[in-house]
Amino acid sequence: MNPTLVLLAALSGPPTTVPPECNRTYSHLSASAAAQGGVALLEVAAGAVEPIATWRAKPLRFWRDDAAGPWRAFVGIDLEQRPGEARVTLRTAHDGTCTVPLSVEPWSFPKSTSRCRRVSST
Repeated sequence: MNPTLVLLAALSGPPTTVPPECNRTYSHLSASAAAQGGVALLEVAAGAVEPIATWRAKPLRFWRDDAAGPWRAFVGIDLEQRPGEARVTLRTAHDGTCTVPLSVEPWSFPKSTSRCRRVSST
């Protein structure tokens, strides 16, 4: 067996597993798709403990309007986020650790050009 392949296999570690999809009864996004540069609202069923969520390895901050209401967090879609399927990782008392799918749609940015006039010094 090729020693390089053995080394690469050893360094790669165990395969990463994706947590299961969250139960939509307890957690959902305001829209199943959002454009690059857009925002989606994540809502999680009311519970005594604030949920924990991450998007692109960064924590999301939750709030709720009243003690009995759902927890809410904004998910900001970076302009550089590649279009396609993505997932918010969520940990709640209802589902444990699970994911909420989000489809990132491409955004067509307007193109503008500027022309500068050359000034000569005399």
